[in-house]
This record gives sequence, structure tokens and C-alpha cells, in this order.
Amino acid sequence: MVTWTVELTDYVGLLSAGIWKFDLLSNCNQCIVSVSCVCRLLNMVLFLLFFISVVCDVFMDVIAMLRYSQAYNQIRENIQQADAAADLKWWSANRGPEMNVLWPSFEVCGTFVSL
Repeated sequence: MVTWTVELTDYVGLLSAGIWKFDLLSNCNQCIVSVSCVCRLLNMVLFLLFFISVVCDVFMDVIAMLRYSQAYNQIRENIQQADAAADLKWWSANRGPEMNVLWPSFEVCGTFVSL
């Protein structure tokens, strides 16, 4: 999930940096209107950021569902391609009664010493 955080200190920093200058003494009404416009603009930006994060979450969920469906399709195809008779034949040849037996070979020693 994408989260967006906006801190009030960022906007206060912008105001103190002179990006938004308000002349409180001469144009008090314009200042109030400007501050309310800035607040509405900030609310719109926050809403757009929230909306974008929701859209991204939904998009990621759709992508995940498509990946899961592909994985389930592959598993289903593998199960459908399984052949029990061929598997039993392979097991019998490699591990079962039809397996080749490699008996150990013994060397005959020349002479035995009897006690």
C-alpha cells in the first residue's frame, strides 16, 4: 500500500521562506481568502494523492489476481498431464521389483590360513 504523509511544518516552512507572502496589515481580507484557497488546494492535493494510492492498490491487487490465476492454470495443466501408469512403470524400473540389481563383486584370495 502506498502511503502519503504531509506535515504541517513543510507548509509553514514554505510560508516562512517567502514563497507565499501575505501582507497582513494592508490586505487582511485578501490574506484570509488566500489562506483559505491554499488550504483548499492542499486538501485537493491530499485527496488526489489518496486517490492515486487507492488506484495503485487496486491495480496491484488485479495484477496479483492475474498472477495467481496463471499459477493455478499451470498447476491444473500439470495435474491433468499426469499419467499414473507411466509413473508406476518408472517407479518399478527405478525403485521397484524390475530395478537392476548391482550385486557386489568379491575377489577370491589366493590362500587361506587355517588356525
